[in-house]
Amino acid sequence: MQSFTQGQSFTELPGGRYDVSTNARQTKLAKLLAVFVVDTDDTERTTRIVEEQ
Repeated sequence: MQSFTQGQSFTELPGGRYDVSTNARQTKLAKLLAVFVVDTDDTERTTRIVEEQ
């Protein structure tokens, strides 16, 4: 797992998926600004990940 501090940023490749995210600090809430750049025909912003049985 990678932790980010104030002022850091990251990018994701198209189709990237994350099924777990946590706040590394127990004493302070995390704040996140997300900017989505998508095709104008896309209507779904998230994809539910279904675990295979």
